Amino acid sequence: MSIKVKRPSAIILDIEGTTTSVEFVSRVLFPYIRTHLKKYLNECWGQRPLMITIDRLREQIKIEQDGGSRVPRILNTGEGEEEEIRRSVIANILWQMDEKKNNAALKQLQILVWVYGYEKQHIKGHVFDDVPPALHSWKRELNIKLYLYSTGMIVVQQLLFSCSTHGNLLPLIDDFFDVLLGSKRDFKSFKKISTKIEEAEDSILFLTDNVKEAKAALQAGCKALLVVRPGNKPLTENEKTEFKTIKSFKDINIV
Repeated sequence: MSIKVKRPSAIILDIEGTTTSVEFVSRVLFPYIRTHLKKYLNECWGQRPLMITIDRLREQIKIEQDGGSRVPRILNTGEGEEEEIRRSVIANILWQMDEKKNNAALKQLQILVWVYGYEKQHIKGHVFDDVPPALHSWKRELNIKLYLYSTGMIVVQQLLFSCSTHGNLLPLIDDFFDVLLGSKRDFKSFKKISTKIEEAEDSILFLTDNVKEAKAALQAGCKALLVVRPGNKPLTENEKTEFKTIKSFKDINIV
């Protein structure tokens, strides 16, 4: 069903469950690290970004050990052959992922592997088919500013949209925001974005699959639509009546 929307000055887009399958991260990105970490380390060993990141991982190990964790240790240079050191890196990373760790050193290593995967064209960022035409129309024809706001780090957002299943979509995006700005469930985050992009809250439309995020946007004075995609968490009957919903960006009729 088409929903009429008064032309906004800016549209803020969530990624997972909105522009992209909610399963992309869990079924593509993280499994890629597990299956390609060894190959990445073998091919890129000695490169400065990787070696700096490994040193940061060693520092993180000390933090984990001080907290009582029995974390797999990464061998230092000289403690073994390069292959042995690489094996110790793999053991550490897989342990951290199994334990659902969320530190800066781990994130940096994951980004390096994903950059490798995108560059090798092993990975294509999933984007639903209805998204690119809508973005082109909103940006090129209606002159609406477009922004991404995701829990994923900005560099991960940029990788996904620059190497997407529909080509490079980065030229369509005006700016990116992540949780460093604030939680998407906090209305103050949307106030901050309004200030940064110099647009009034009531002229901003937020598209998301998450009810709590939509409520935060509305509390800030923005407009919000809930996006219903395959694999998303089902909405309750109350949520369906509380918010306007769309199944495709084609359902948005900007007037």
